[in-house]
Amino acid sequence: MTSNIQGPGQAEAPGKILIADQKSLIAEAVARGLATLADEVEVDIMTRPDDILAALGEGHGYALVLLNAALPEMRDMDAIGRVIDAAAPGRVILFSGDPGFDLIRQAMARGAQGFIPQTFSLEATLAAIRYVMTGEPFLPAGYAMGERQQAGLSDSGIEDREIRILKLIAQGMTNKEIGAEIDATETMVKMYMRTICQKLGARNRAHAVMIARERALI
Repeated sequence: MTSNIQGPGQAEAPGKILIADQKSLIAEAVARGLATLADEVEVDIMTRPDDILAALGEGHGYALVLLNAALPEMRDMDAIGRVIDAAAPGRVILFSGDPGFDLIRQAMARGAQGFIPQTFSLEATLAAIRYVMTGEPFLPAGYAMGERQQAGLSDSGIEDREIRILKLIAQGMTNKEIGAEIDATETMVKMYMRTICQKLGARNRAHAVMIARERALI
């Protein structure tokens, strides 16, 4: 299966992706979704930990590994750490149900690039993968704020004016253009954006829009 993950001039084209998961409808849907993004990316699904480690050890050159921490023999940090080490310099991101904030934190300290819940929509999952391939770690909003809760279920505290700004950003407007729309200076728009990012646990405006969409704020 081939695909290409390339954001607008930002994301790398990884070449090969390994989905280390059961051959579930979720894994297969993600693999098919990756195949629609672009060309020349191979996607493999492997279910057995021994096969996963063997493939990584044989130097297949996976640029990204989506690892289900609920796989048999993959439910502790030692096992996850072996995958992270074997995948280097490729990126590893946990891709499962809620593995617990402590395990996510330990995995990221070991070198993982974060966590994508399997409860995400396919669109949000693909967007998160593209974000990781820009070189940035990814966490859902709740985890990014250091809370053990599902992304999208917490009270964000986002105000109507901030929602409008997020919608304008999603339309591709610059800070100057947004200022003209909401009768604010460019500096004020930047201040609003900093506040929005803090509330959503986002790293930048693009990440804020992605989180807002996942949480059905816009």
